[in-house]
Amino acid sequence: MNTGSCHCGAIQFEVPKKLGNVNLCYCGTCRKLNGSAFSAVAMVEAKDFHFLNGQDSMAVYESTPGKMRFYCTKCHAPVYVQLQSKPEQLRIRLGLLDFEPEVTISSHIWVKEKPQWYRINDNLPQYPEFPDSAPVQTS
Repeated sequence: MNTGSCHCGAIQFEVPKKLGNVNLCYCGTCRKLNGSAFSAVAMVEAKDFHFLNGQDSMAVYESTPGKMRFYCTKCHAPVYVQLQSKPEQLRIRLGLLDFEPEVTISSHIWVKEKPQWYRINDNLPQYPEFPDSAPVQTS
């Protein structure tokens, strides 16, 4: 079964084994909420995300206008992000998955907010914000 859960296990969910595009996000909000240089997120169709337990343990935080971040009220683990402009898509955190997903990391996003102490060591596309913006020249 393709399940995921928050740190305390109160929230459990199921997602497809094959996930959408995976991006490494360096935005300041992801970094603050994850305590890391970046967050690994995958796109999932909202209709394919199913709660198995704990939907009542979810809370939401609007980090920027129209960007809703859902998290566990018990352990505060970030579960997914949903844009009000794209309610049919969720961005889930790969670190919450209880299985090894079949994924390919497609790009680095929000690199304009990447901390200087972290070096990207691959040739994947780098975008200053979202992938619909022009890639950053890396050579």
